[in-house]
Amino acid sequence: MTDTARTEQSKLPHWLYEKIERKVVDLYIELGIQEIPVDPFEIIRKRGYIAMPFSKIKDIDFLKFANGSNDAFSFFNPERNTYIIVYDDKKPLSRLRFTLMHEIGHIDLGHKSESNLARKMADCYASYALAPSPLIGLFTSGNKDEIQNEFGVSNECAEVCQKRYYKWSVYGGAKYKDYEQTLLDLIM
Repeated sequence: MTDTARTEQSKLPHWLYEKIERKVVDLYIELGIQEIPVDPFEIIRKRGYIAMPFSKIKDIDFLKFANGSNDAFSFFNPERNTYIIVYDDKKPLSRLRFTLMHEIGHIDLGHKSESNLARKMADCYASYALAPSPLIGLFTSGNKDEIQNEFGVSNECAEVCQKRYYKWSVYGGAKYKDYEQTLLDLIM
């Protein structure tokens, strides 16, 4: 399923969107993210996680952990005391960036198992981390192609971000929430 299909399939409650957005801003603060596009590999490195491409895995049985995911999966490795994110390195970079942020989202949101709700939450986390609404307004006119180019996201992710940005700008973008202002202060 594509990132757009999963995100558009059903909606999360408003309070949960805000909780996820705040988590993303916490990530920006924690790691001192001050420019776009956001680099998921850099986040993984700074956090001490391990990124492992499918192409480097010799043990086919290991990939059975994927639980049906064709893009990536993550798990905590107690021997290394860190998270390992295993990903399909044959995907286009824009798709890969979303996928890695999705897995970081699972970790940050404390997901212990895969579920439809967990996937939706991680999708929301990934799209907001890569292209937060206040930054879309700062760096683009809200055009999907501009979002895609400026933030380095896939066409599907840019569509989701454009819809989110439009709702945000119509229903509240004139007055920033505290965490949105914090985000803008970090970047500006």
